[in-house]
This record gives sequence, structure tokens and C-alpha cells, in this order.
Amino acid sequence: MAPGLDERLVIEVPGELVGKLDDVVDLLGFRSREEFA
Repeated sequence: MAPGLDERLVIEVPGELVGKLDDVVDLLGFRSREEFA
């Protein structure tokens, strides 16, 4: 695998996953606050 491609995967894929995880955490956190309020 080319180093350039490897670096791109290491940087971009986790970035997208982190963004999606943040969205999920926000939704779960909001639901938890609503349920336990």
C-alpha cells in the first residue's frame, strides 16, 4: 500500500467515525436527559 494512501486512511476514516460517534453520543445523551429528567 502506498504511504500516501495509508496516511489518508489513518486521518480521514477515524475523522468520519468520530463525527458519527459524536452524533450518536449527542442523541443518546439527549434521550437519557429526557428519560431521567
